[in-house]
Amino acid sequence: MLLLSHQRLNARYDALVDSAPDVILNVDAGGFIQVTNPAAERQFGYPAAELLGKKADQLFETAGAWANIRASVSAESPPVHATEVQVRLKNGDV
Repeated sequence: MLLLSHQRLNARYDALVDSAPDVILNVDAGGFIQVTNPAAERQFGYPAAELLGKKADQLFETAGAWANIRASVSAESPPVHATEVQVRLKNGDV
């Protein structure tokens, strides 16, 4: 029964990530993308298969952008105000 509940929670999480209008990236401690969603694919121009395993900092053109984003979601740091960043698309456009 617990396994079924866990499966349902995973299915809900997957549905939420897939349907979110905003970019969702789950990045591991090493900075590698582990989960992505269709909005991220549209934003960056990479299919999910190419985003997975990619270093997150490779997606941002603005110097220090990934460090600022990472700090803003870290439990050890106070919230950081929103910062506009430029992203680097697959086709090389910024």
